[in-house]
Amino acid sequence: MGLGTLFTNRRITRLAARRVLVNIRPPFPFKILAMPLRIYNSLTRTKEIFTPLSPGVVRMYVCGMTVYDYCHLGHARVLVIFDMVVRVLRAKGFEVRYVRNITDIDDKIIVRAAELNEPFDVVTERFITAMHEDEDLLNVIRPDQEPRATGYIAEILNMIQTLEEKGFAYAAKNGDVYFRVRGFDGYGALSGRSLDALMVGARVEKDEAKDDPLDFVLVVRAGTSSVRRCQRAALVITSISTVAGWIYVFRIMRMKSPKVKGQPVASS
Repeated sequence: MGLGTLFTNRRITRLAARRVLVNIRPPFPFKILAMPLRIYNSLTRTKEIFTPLSPGVVRMYVCGMTVYDYCHLGHARVLVIFDMVVRVLRAKGFEVRYVRNITDIDDKIIVRAAELNEPFDVVTERFITAMHEDEDLLNVIRPDQEPRATGYIAEILNMIQTLEEKGFAYAAKNGDVYFRVRGFDGYGALSGRSLDALMVGARVEKDEAKDDPLDFVLVVRAGTSSVRRCQRAALVITSISTVAGWIYVFRIMRMKSPKVKGQPVASS
């Protein structure tokens, strides 16, 4: 299953594979831990000395898996890289609160559930379990919290309604709700790309009714073809057609996360 299948195909048992992976992870050299931590700031395009918002406390939120299938090597890369980041930060003496979400509802999950003729939550639970098995195989530290998207549907819809009221989102003729990209002055600042540059790669499908090719979907109307394919899923499906669309999902989960020393655990 998952990454375990990879090791099985190489005639290495899961236990032996885990032992190998553990043995190749040496302790961090003292010289590295004593050096100031510098990270790349996407906004300023420079490496800067890392200074957390709260002295000694790091709150880290990571985009997790969309669990419609078993993890592949790209997912393993995400798991291992952020595991390494957490380990380095903790080794340097920081108190780290690590939150990684699970996307357990979206169009791909609904389609997979229909293909398997199973309730979507049965499908996602199986792949979440397999993901955790892969984490153990890779000797990856579990996050402190793993919020699931299905636990925040009402809050997500409320926030999107607020965006509509403020003019940052709109309901299209097909019933889907889109984010109005040109209504947000800072859009593209982190990527360093102008709206004109983004237009080059914009996609406008024939059945889409959005006002601008750059606008992206926040919520898909219940009753669309992908939802009808799985009648058990009586939910409004939150789309992840673009990573940017999930910024709002992350913000909702972050706002409801338990607090550390009076502050949200995932605000930095």
